[in-house]
Amino acid sequence: MLPSRRGNLLDCHGNLLATNSPVFDLYWKGTGKKRFSENQFAVVKKVSDALQTEIDTKKIMSVERYSKRFLLKKNIDFEELCCVSEQCADSKNLFVEKH
Repeated sequence: MLPSRRGNLLDCHGNLLATNSPVFDLYWKGTGKKRFSENQFAVVKKVSDALQTEIDTKKIMSVERYSKRFLLKKNIDFEELCCVSEQCADSKNLFVEKH
């Protein structure tokens, strides 16, 4: 079964109140390894640069060790998502969740 598409919601003056656009969240998914590799440090740096924000490397290292997920950015915009995908296509740690 396919979910039905919803249209935009407008007020009586035609102003947009809500739209039917997807929301993407970017996560780091730990693998259970005890050591953080140089490649993983490079991925964190690339993501940090693409999102123009500091990422808590210590938190990422903890998540990595215990095979957990860590939210890097909620509601990532499409341009940022494309940039991260392009820069880090081979990373097994990055996970995008669509709502």
